[in-house]
Amino acid sequence: MARGGGPKKNFYRDAASLRFVVAFLVLVLFLFAYAGGRQEWNGLLAALMSAQLSPSLIRGGLLSATVLAVLATTLLGGRLYCSVACPLGTLQEVFWRVGNFFRRDAHRASVLPPEHPRSRTRNARPYVNPWRVRYLVPVLTGVGVALGLTPLMIALDPVSTFGRGVMGIANLLRGGASSLVPVAVGSLVAFAFVLLLSVLRGRRFCDWCPVGVALGFCSSAAPLGMRMDEGACGGCGACERVCPMNCIDLKDKKLSRERCVLCLRCVAVCPAGAARYGRAPQDAALPAARRKFLADGGRLARGAAASYFGLGSIKIPRSPSGAEGRLRSGTGAMILPPGAGDFALYASRCVSCQACAAACPVKIIKIKNSPHPALDYANGYCQLSCTDCGRVCPTGAIRPLGDEKSRTRIALSSLRIERCVVVEKKQACGACAEVCPTHAVRMQSYTEAQGLPQPIFEEEFCIGCGACRYACPVTDEPRAFEIAGVPRQTTTPGIRPTDKEGDSALPGMSEEFPF
Repeated sequence: MARGGGPKKNFYRDAASLRFVVAFLVLVLFLFAYAGGRQEWNGLLAALMSAQLSPSLIRGGLLSATVLAVLATTLLGGRLYCSVACPLGTLQEVFWRVGNFFRRDAHRASVLPPEHPRSRTRNARPYVNPWRVRYLVPVLTGVGVALGLTPLMIALDPVSTFGRGVMGIANLLRGGASSLVPVAVGSLVAFAFVLLLSVLRGRRFCDWCPVGVALGFCSSAAPLGMRMDEGACGGCGACERVCPMNCIDLKDKKLSRERCVLCLRCVAVCPAGAARYGRAPQDAALPAARRKFLADGGRLARGAAASYFGLGSIKIPRSPSGAEGRLRSGTGAMILPPGAGDFALYASRCVSCQACAAACPVKIIKIKNSPHPALDYANGYCQLSCTDCGRVCPTGAIRPLGDEKSRTRIALSSLRIERCVVVEKKQACGACAEVCPTHAVRMQSYTEAQGLPQPIFEEEFCIGCGACRYACPVTDEPRAFEIAGVPRQTTTPGIRPTDKEGDSALPGMSEEFPF
């Protein structure tokens, strides 16, 4: 068949182009949802995250709709999920294509006929056979998830790596280098390394991705997939040059189906039709070691699913009175997003994908001293009616809250009355009472004998949203209001009635802060 000729060849080219357009559109939607900074896009972010495999497996187990759909398509026709739904995979492919554009020899060779002496160049990417130790990645990751340990999932999960990288770049652009903590810097360095490697060598991260390796085993047994016709192959090297996975062995005229991500580029450029998609030849029986690996992986997956079933229905207990278990801010205590429950549960399910940080309308969810995001009240406070972080969390690490958000204690405030400007500087204030959404802070009754009204703090109604601290004009340490993390999120009686005896406001107080 002549190069580029025939309706069948045009169909393959159109299919390859359509596949890349769909994958690129998914990538663009992820970028907008993560870095766009608009609350209106949180619904889109929630939908995109619900279609990701590993978070869905953690949240719903093997019987979740996403897991079943991905497994079904992979067992039938190969790694379609990796081809179009994985944002990190598509981003690697984009960077690899950009790198190819600047490799002039490779670009020139791509338009030469196969018989030309420079058709195959030093820039062609030969077959890569990754180390077999990569087969341990999904096993160790699955064991960790089943035991509630997620470091490998955080380090290697594609959507988590993508989310941390994009949010790190977005935070860098918003706040400069000074806004990045060491954990965030490490995430950015890892993300930059993946992209640099993709420029040079294509989708290399996919060979070590636990999702990619696991789906590769499934695709190797799929009845449909990519194949090469050894008799028709002329050895021109066109397929080898355009393969982002370097999974085509031109020497032996074979293609690694377990590593193929169905980009369809080899089918589109093959002048002889040797590369094709369709019914795959029956491979030899899987080696005993691989069969054992698959069996062990299935048991681990079932164990992980059993470990996590029912966690979404855990109820937050009612809080005891007093500051039991209070952890002072500044001592390294984390203030978890509302709905996280406690740190043990949160850390066992959080994969640090940064979806909650992207969805937060006031951008107070950040990475600090841990890879797991926490609340930082330096430049804002948690809105009373906002439940976006729980809505977009794909793993169930943050439980979605409804009306109970106004009664969920995520932290606990304390008042140093001696630092209040009313007491220390004899200035009228009341900003804390104005902004407290649960009315846990009120101003004492105003009388001429008492002088200026002072704030009174009722701990049992505090949910730790940080509004009082954010509104307080005292910014020097120690501050009038300190926010402390709590060992477990609990519920409060709700919003304090405003008609209680002793409630008062400053005479003539407006809706704006009185300073």
